[in-house]
Amino acid sequence: MKHILMFDKDGKTKDSLAPCVEAVRRLAKAEHVPLVGLNASSIALCERIGPVKSWSYNNKGKDGKLSDTTHLNPKGSVAFAQLVVERLREAGPELSPYLRPEPAPAKPEAK
Repeated sequence: MKHILMFDKDGKTKDSLAPCVEAVRRLAKAEHVPLVGLNASSIALCERIGPVKSWSYNNKGKDGKLSDTTHLNPKGSVAFAQLVVERLREAGPELSPYLRPEPAPAKPEAK
């Protein structure tokens, strides 16, 4: 399944990953393993910053045009890494001493 972030006319995202998210939740429960879910947080972030900034987090091809709506550029990687750290702190507060208080700066994009 290919994930393509799309917004409706009201600035709400269309969640194309819902079936996968539910399958992963069921698997984690069946296997009795913790799950740090990022789908809802990712959707909330994208809706908060809007379509233009959300799209700016995607990879661009050598021609400068959007080439990949699944993988993130360095700036997007930092933004979404912050979500991971927030969820890890919530799920396992004992991990906090091992997590950075602030993200490392994004590396410049390759040209």
